[in-house]
Amino acid sequence: MVVVVKIGGALITDKQRPFRIRYEVLRRLAKELAQAYRECCREMVLIHGGGSYGHYVVHEYGSRLEGDGFYVTIMFMRELNRVFVEHLHAVNVPAVPVDTHAIALKKGDRLQLFLDTITYMLKKGYVPVLYGDVVVGDRVYVLSGDEIAWFLARELQAKRLVFVTEVLGVFDKSPEVPGAKLINEVRLVDVVKLDMHSAKGIDVTGGMATKLRLGLVYRPHRACEVAIIGGTIPENVYRTLCGHHIVGTRVRLD
Repeated sequence: MVVVVKIGGALITDKQRPFRIRYEVLRRLAKELAQAYRECCREMVLIHGGGSYGHYVVHEYGSRLEGDGFYVTIMFMRELNRVFVEHLHAVNVPAVPVDTHAIALKKGDRLQLFLDTITYMLKKGYVPVLYGDVVVGDRVYVLSGDEIAWFLARELQAKRLVFVTEVLGVFDKSPEVPGAKLINEVRLVDVVKLDMHSAKGIDVTGGMATKLRLGLVYRPHRACEVAIIGGTIPENVYRTLCGHHIVGTRVRLD
């Protein structure tokens, strides 16, 4: 069964400083993903966010995204993807970079992904690694890693969908506010009632609220186990992917 994992860009980069990778975090995550791949997740699809690469470039170019911003964003996201894939190969994960803009098309609210590329990679034992990107359609769109993750979980009938973030999960208020409490479980239909924070730094794709609301658009099958977890806690990614106790928020689809 397919497992879809989205690694937050703010976790593997410093969103306060353009083009800065958190190498220690990246190395640890790669090891945990490798352990999960060996033990319990032989069909794994990875997506990573833009962090201080994609978000920064899109923010800087703004309305010029239709011009040079399109090319520049792609080149910087490819670089972040290359570094991520190299770290996975260093721990023997057969990761393969997949350029999102080359297999995606978007028109308004309608997203299309050429899934045959991904499904055949999975059959061959590879781990496809996509990323939040700029894509074309009736105009240039910023396609978030979160949207890709929800879409793939639905279309690939994923067993598990895991969002790995820089915070521990969903809180009842911003975790920076004293007294904020981690919500262990939330129903997807109730997300509009929550006072959810956005990510620190520049985030052109939304933050936690958008992450969850996209699930209402691309709702996977009810048996899919969805979780938003803290990627700063050692072994949390591995434990979650293999169905053990997690530090984070489980998202119920009923």
